Amino acid sequence: MHVIKRDGRQERIMFDKITSRIQKLCYGLNAEFVDPTQITMKVIQGLYSGVTTVELDTLAAEITATLTTKHPDYAILAARIAVSNLHKETKKVFSEVMEDLYNYVNPLNGRHSPMVSKETLDIFLANKDRLNSAIIFDRDFSYNFFGFKTLERSYLLKINGKVAERPQHMLMRVSVGIHKEDIAAAIETYNLLSEKWFTHASPTLFNAGTNRPQLSSCFLLAMKDDSIEGIYDTLKQCALISKSAGGIGVAVSCIRATGSYIAGTNGNSNGLVPMLRVYNNTARYVDQGGNKRPGAFAMYLEPWHFDIFDFLELKKNTGKEEQRARDLFYALWIPDLFMKRVETNNDSSNSISLYSMLTLFKLRRNTEVKILNNSNKRHRPIGIGVQGLADAFILMRFPFESAEAQHLNTQIFETIYYAALESSCELAAEFGPYETYAGSPVSKGILQYDMWDKTPTDLWDWAALKEKIAKLVTTCMIHNFSKSVEDLEIKLTWENVLIHLIIVIKNNTHIKYKRIIYCAQYLNLCSEDERRS
Repeated sequence: MHVIKRDGRQERIMFDKITSRIQKLCYGLNAEFVDPTQITMKVIQGLYSGVTTVELDTLAAEITATLTTKHPDYAILAARIAVSNLHKETKKVFSEVMEDLYNYVNPLNGRHSPMVSKETLDIFLANKDRLNSAIIFDRDFSYNFFGFKTLERSYLLKINGKVAERPQHMLMRVSVGIHKEDIAAAIETYNLLSEKWFTHASPTLFNAGTNRPQLSSCFLLAMKDDSIEGIYDTLKQCALISKSAGGIGVAVSCIRATGSYIAGTNGNSNGLVPMLRVYNNTARYVDQGGNKRPGAFAMYLEPWHFDIFDFLELKKNTGKEEQRARDLFYALWIPDLFMKRVETNNDSSNSISLYSMLTLFKLRRNTEVKILNNSNKRHRPIGIGVQGLADAFILMRFPFESAEAQHLNTQIFETIYYAALESSCELAAEFGPYETYAGSPVSKGILQYDMWDKTPTDLWDWAALKEKIAKLVTTCMIHNFSKSVEDLEIKLTWENVLIHLIIVIKNNTHIKYKRIIYCAQYLNLCSEDERRS
């Protein structure tokens, strides 16, 4: 049998040469479990005469990935094989890759269809020596296989269906897209991203530096009006946001319930469910970023709505299909007054003064509000998330429900909150406060723990911080628990603060969490049968 090399030459397939290539990528891995010879034997079984070296590397990576259940180091080795293959198939010089992306011509219509913006390209080229030399391609080998394949599938820019970017190219594109001409800040951000100190949300990784620099993750909308025009205008907004990789929350309580009278047609409303099925199909059709990941629409309803029980059934796997909309996410938006009535066992109410009704009607009729990014610009909310809290507990050898774990958890989040508020105050000196800062709780020295009537630990000087931030902060919201499944895939930590034993990635690939396996092997609790199960 022979293999076709990348330059077109034919070469005889040699067992030892395949083994040697895999062996070179095994540095730092556990030699007791990782066996290059075993991988080569499985690869040879899948080869045919005339196979290309690209196909050979792809097969070797996929076979190695299937051995991950034996030991997590196989996932690292599989990624190294795949990354090595990508490096051989792509240009190395960052500025040249960005030029290729800008100069892209759509082969179907012959039109210039740049994938990076002219503004960003000019910055790339004006600073190409500095940017090119700052990139460290060895960091591409720090991903595991499932994280790398997630990047390859959804994040790395492609030309005619073929990946053109390397992971480090993407991170530098994102960094320059954020910081523009501030090259020092861009390189600092690049290093923090590539060393995995933090990661940006998916819309930023998708869009930074491109012609559609929409970097926000989340958009909150209220239904424009209880009318055909209002429903479909809001639907259009959702579609446009999803197109640019944004996730959406929509308040739908204003939509009239099933059986309600419709004056314009002298008929009766079909209620929420048929409308939500339309939104469900839009979320399926207009996926985020053009088939990069499914659309994410979360629908919010208050408990007084007549259709509340039908709303709560929409996600179920059983029942009539026309009464289900399973691709949406649902939230019950519960007013404080409702819960107070529950606590006192009193009747709920949904009354409002006539004066307030007139005021609301006038505002709705005469006031035009710019939606989309207006809220983000006014309030400047950010969401500093968290990954791998359970990892920290395991590394510290703290049982998840122990007092030590609870104390560490508290101090971690206190530190994030304190440092973020301090930085927000410092940034306000440059960017000013957010528009709605005056009169906000933080402007009065009221922090989150005050609202929840909690006392922080003595780890940080909160009194000094309150005095400092009473002058200015630049962001209204600091921290949140974000939806972060793809970050989990890229970094393979436990999602957010959650604890799982088995992670299910795309195509039903199961990954047993590596620290569980390491601990089991260390304690001699992991047999061959248990590794395969």
